[in-house]
Amino acid sequence: MDLRTYLFQNRITQLEFANEVECSKITISHIVAGKRPSKRIAKRIEKVTKGAVTYPEILKKESMNCVD
Repeated sequence: MDLRTYLFQNRITQLEFANEVECSKITISHIVAGKRPSKRIAKRIEKVTKGAVTYPEILKKESMNCVD
């Protein structure tokens, strides 16, 4: 599942999720827009979503732009 879908289905705002992941809202916004996060952030997202959004799914994004 992608992050946009996860946030929508769970009715979580990007700001709320950013606080859980311990990163900025802009980082989450970039990821939702299709930019690839750092491995550190990708691992945190997988942990916070309890595996609903997995580390490999996040990193396989087409975009090679990395946000941290």
